[in-house]
Amino acid sequence: MASDALAPLAQMLATLPDESVDGLLYAFDSAVQVSDASQRSSAAQLLRDTGSGCSNPARRERLLRAAGDVEAGRPCAAAPVQYDTAVEVPLPPPPAEVPEEDDDDPYMEEAPPQLPHLPARYFFPGLVVRVGRDFSDIHGRAVCEQDLLKLFAIEKDGEEWTLSFLERTVPLSAAVERHAAILENAGNAWFQPVPTVDCLDGLADLIDRRLEAAEGNGDFEDDDDEGADARQENIDELRGDVAECQEWLMQARGRGPTPACSSGELAVEIFREDDIATAWIRLFFAAIPVCMGAAAE
Repeated sequence: MASDALAPLAQMLATLPDESVDGLLYAFDSAVQVSDASQRSSAAQLLRDTGSGCSNPARRERLLRAAGDVEAGRPCAAAPVQYDTAVEVPLPPPPAEVPEEDDDDPYMEEAPPQLPHLPARYFFPGLVVRVGRDFSDIHGRAVCEQDLLKLFAIEKDGEEWTLSFLERTVPLSAAVERHAAILENAGNAWFQPVPTVDCLDGLADLIDRRLEAAEGNGDFEDDDDEGADARQENIDELRGDVAECQEWLMQARGRGPTPACSSGELAVEIFREDDIATAWIRLFFAAIPVCMGAAAE
């Protein structure tokens, strides 16, 4: 089981609305169930760490109870209700009919800034996207332009991809031409990444783990000493710039100038051009100058 996926899920459990907690716990538990049994203790500890930091007593108790269930091999949340997709599901009302809410998020009113291309296969837990075009999923359910969605899991089963957002689940099939285009997301036309502080902070952690793994990657064992030293220097420089940006992100007030980081293109020296880490690194550094929002509490 990759802790890269579980750690962001556990962190999100501290700030979710109450009605969304059990759904995300079920996703967390499902990932644990298919992993090696030896990973249960570390997964349970993630929940304990998150629960211990919650100021809400009820949420703290719920997460600590879930941690005990995970460690004991018991389900920590009930499965969400499954709807019969053969029954016609009413479409949501058009945007004009949705009551206005107080929302200070500027991305609800304007398109996000242009960022590097991010196909669905490179999506990551915690990614926030704004839907750029109307489309429908496998079951004909509408996904509407300007919807703001936060991803907590993405799964591939054959040709079918399931994008699980906090707000809804979007199943798409790569075997369907229009869905294949949506999954490729050329020009970020369907899913526009939104560079929020929480999203980029979580992405920085994922990038750091990939850099740490690259240090011991067996693919480079045949390099000579000079090549190995150069690769380590690239890793150190890139890791330092990511850490500097992450520290800048988490300053709630009085942020200074945007960090002047120039190491992003070193990603292709460490990873392949088409590696997920290369895509993440390019997105991260491009998003830093246009990031908006207050730091997470």
